Amino acid sequence: MKPHKTGKYGTKVINKPLNDLARILLGDEINERTDRRIFHRYNEQYSNELLKEIAKGISIKRRLYHHVGRATFASLYDQAGGNHRSLMEHMGLRKMNTLMRYVKTNEKVIADAIGKMNDSMSDSLSNKISMPGF
Repeated sequence: MKPHKTGKYGTKVINKPLNDLARILLGDEINERTDRRIFHRYNEQYSNELLKEIAKGISIKRRLYHHVGRATFASLYDQAGGNHRSLMEHMGLRKMNTLMRYVKTNEKVIADAIGKMNDSMSDSLSNKISMPGF
């Protein structure tokens, strides 16, 4: 892939791995395209209009726009336990605070993190209680 919005990579080809679901959704397009381009290059305004029509057609009330995909990817990657440094590299970001604008945390993620913290603390407390002299 050659990123076209940012000049960060110049003409360097960037290889990004695809997960199994992405491979299934893209189907044979990956292997059958002769021009090596899977996606058309639409400007953001046109992409936003397409997303608006798609949302209307499938009764999504939320306003969809070009960057929703980036935010969704960042949030799902984070919820799956992905490394923030790797995510920054994957998204072409340099600053953690920029990444955190994309990553949205939900109640389940917070509850899971607190549960893990509680488990860790109770394990530590159990070990101290079972030690002689405490």
